[in-house]
Amino acid sequence: MLRLGQIRTVAIVVLVLPCVCLSAGPSEFSLKLSAGAGWLDGGDLNSSIAGWKDYYQDRTSSSFSSSYGLKELRRIPEIQAELAVRFSSRWSVGLAVGFIPGATSGEVSTLLSEEEAYSLPSGGGGVISLEEELTGLLKYELRAVPVLLTVYWSFPLRNNLELNLGAGGGLYLGRFTYREESLYYLNSIDTQNTAGEPAQYFDLYELAVEYSEKASARGFGAHGLVGLDYRISPSLAVTFEVVGRWAGLDDWRGEKTDAYEWSQTWGFGGGFSEEGEFEESTEGKLWRVDALGETTSGTYPRLVFQADEPASASNSNVRPARINLGGVSVRIGFRFQFGERR
Repeated sequence: MLRLGQIRTVAIVVLVLPCVCLSAGPSEFSLKLSAGAGWLDGGDLNSSIAGWKDYYQDRTSSSFSSSYGLKELRRIPEIQAELAVRFSSRWSVGLAVGFIPGATSGEVSTLLSEEEAYSLPSGGGGVISLEEELTGLLKYELRAVPVLLTVYWSFPLRNNLELNLGAGGGLYLGRFTYREESLYYLNSIDTQNTAGEPAQYFDLYELAVEYSEKASARGFGAHGLVGLDYRISPSLAVTFEVVGRWAGLDDWRGEKTDAYEWSQTWGFGGGFSEEGEFEESTEGKLWRVDALGETTSGTYPRLVFQADEPASASNSNVRPARINLGGVSVRIGFRFQFGERR
């Protein structure tokens, strides 16, 4: 996370350096518009997605089954606009603004089915049958807006080709969103066999949930690239770039909203019933924990959203979540040339 002084330093460099270059005299300017796709590390976000998958697999048994269709967020598109000025035959500097969106979604379902017989002290006995089902649609969205400064070294090749090597850094503004829509169903029936007729006691519970988390963060990152320009005319070139990025955002802060409707029927013959609804929004931050599995012996990385550090005997290695924007991208685009070439 950038401190205020660091943000001011980045802003001064971004604003002043191009002006210094402009004051050096007549130069060649260029506007580059590019788009592409790449691979994202994801950090704690992808670790949490994989952790839930491992948990469901470890829990599989004769009475429990699951289907987990949520994939890690790896492939991302990106677009960028960059204004550059050349201040010598080899050196130039560019100021760029980009947009990196990413999303992953999938369906998750679990089914637990158990039956157990028991005996009563007064004689007779019974059978408890339990069926617990969960279905949900989960979606993660990640957005980042980088404001980047890049220094280029260029070398002309044959056939209107120019090699560009670049390095730099900048400020990354991130936005994280998680949404979940799920249905939970519990059906427990206790059939008691005594001297008389069998008696059944019901516990039926249904829950419909709409849950969301929204958080933002900002941080500093670095990048490097290798590119080729193919000049079509004196004022137009086609660009091709391979970019490596190192950037991680932490201290994600925002708000979560939890809304649900429920109904319950219980008692002898299902003679009692009740229903209700609830909605609550609270502020907090995104944490990363290693959570002990409720029904397994393993621990699994998970993201937890709450105001305070999730202190619990079932959580270990607790720290603020870090979503890593690092990765590799390939971009193609067009460069429009203006001014006098040096």
